Amino acid sequence: MLIEETNLSDIIVNYNDYDPISLELIRDLPKSKLFFVTNKLNNKKYAYDAINWFIHISNDRRHPITREKLSNSELWDLYLTTIKEFDNILDIDLLQLLQKSLQNYHSSKIKIISEGKKAKIVPVSPLFLINILQFSLLEKSDVSNTKTYNLVYELKDARDSITIVCKKKEATIEIPMSMCLTISK
Repeated sequence: MLIEETNLSDIIVNYNDYDPISLELIRDLPKSKLFFVTNKLNNKKYAYDAINWFIHISNDRRHPITREKLSNSELWDLYLTTIKEFDNILDIDLLQLLQKSLQNYHSSKIKIISEGKKAKIVPVSPLFLINILQFSLLEKSDVSNTKTYNLVYELKDARDSITIVCKKKEATIEIPMSMCLTISK
């Protein structure tokens, strides 16, 4: 069943609720501004204010209520819904926040996320996956207690893991000697 072909109140569990981020009533938002998420546990559909969710998700990538990571498909749906509404945003503050978030989504850079004794390399954009082309240890320094690596990578579209969106980028990574380096998919 396509969402466009039916009455939203019949399929959206939170139709009469307020969006947890924008505090707007879901039923008062235009369909074009809605972002839909299916709860993985009960298979029920929820709707949210796409633009405000996009801004929130660009910082955290997790559902603000369930704390579950959004799937690659959900992130892309959210991104595409938000882009379609970009020219309709009248609130200057909201537009500035959105533009900042879009910079992350359009980034071809990678970042390091430290988790205990592990350092994980991930793309800045949640729309992309990293593919390592070359990885080598450049230096171990007892003086600074660090390891330095050279990384050559490309970024692929997270929807299909095939389409290359950024070819052959290079990065130098320095981490403490005690940390283990991992690559995120």
